[in-house]
Amino acid sequence: MYKYLIFFIIVVVLGFGVYYYREESKHYADMYNNAQANAEFLIKQRERDNEKTLAISERNRELEQAAKLDKSFDWHTHLPSGAILDRLHQDSN
Repeated sequence: MYKYLIFFIIVVVLGFGVYYYREESKHYADMYNNAQANAEFLIKQRERDNEKTLAISERNRELEQAAKLDKSFDWHTHLPSGAILDRLHQDSN
């Protein structure tokens, strides 16, 4: 009789252990997938930020060149005068 009771207790404990292990495995798999998705999102966001930074630095270089070429550069609005804009437009075409 005690053999069956001990056997039953062992089976129940092992059953709960297997169930707990499977649930924890699902939980850790979900955490891993979420972490991977977050990492991919952050990489894409960093690439977009780098592109924006490059565009801003390129625009700043253009403004610095325009300021060197044209002494009537308006430092308050950070825009070159009309003559420089015409030159930049001609250079781009």
